[in-house]
Amino acid sequence: MGRVVAAAVYSAGKKVTNISLDEGAQWARKADHFVWIGLEQPNAEELANLQRQFGLHELAIEDALEKHSRPKLETFGDALFIVTYSPVRQDGKLEFIETHIFAGNGYIITARNGHSASYALVRQRCEARPLLLDHGEDFVLYALLDFVTENYQPVSESIHAEIEALERNVLGGALHEEDTSSACTACAVTCCACAATWRPWWKSAKSCSAWTSRSSTRTCAPTSVTCKSTSTGRWKTWAP
Repeated sequence: MGRVVAAAVYSAGKKVTNISLDEGAQWARKADHFVWIGLEQPNAEELANLQRQFGLHELAIEDALEKHSRPKLETFGDALFIVTYSPVRQDGKLEFIETHIFAGNGYIITARNGHSASYALVRQRCEARPLLLDHGEDFVLYALLDFVTENYQPVSESIHAEIEALERNVLGGALHEEDTSSACTACAVTCCACAATWRPWWKSAKSCSAWTSRSSTRTCAPTSVTCKSTSTGRWKTWAP
């Protein structure tokens, strides 16, 4: 059974009242009113109920039930169906939590399939700005997508910080293949940008004519390599 996080009706930029799922359509038909329903992991019965009330397209419902769709925006007449993903990073693992958004005349419905940041914060922000909320479901849709985009910033910043730390280790001291390869592999799992930054340098270093074997374990390093920092743009000669 899914969970109704929140369901309310709005008019003139203000919240009118909380509602049940069964009351959605009757409020949405009222002039200058719209309903905003937030669900977490809804089941087939709940989606079928909303489909009957709001005339949601069967292909959109099919995608919502199957989950794991690609990110997309589809139009069905004057209605929109959006699949978007929010990043969640815990214990070094990066996951993307899928959300489906149904938007049309008089309604906006979100169905979140996982434990990403709650859209309750979006609702609080919108309710605190009645002049913008008076624009109706259009403003709510904008606020939801802006929130999803906002969630990418701390994740990208943390990955960038790890890449910079790896870069400092490479350029600031002796390079040992077993250390850098394990660190790079960890970064590459969470962000392909790490691989794009690291592998061209690794390839050029290995092709250097000064490449030598330093021990019987075949830990190799160039006797000297000149590298350019991707973060500072400065060149540095590294000599183990």
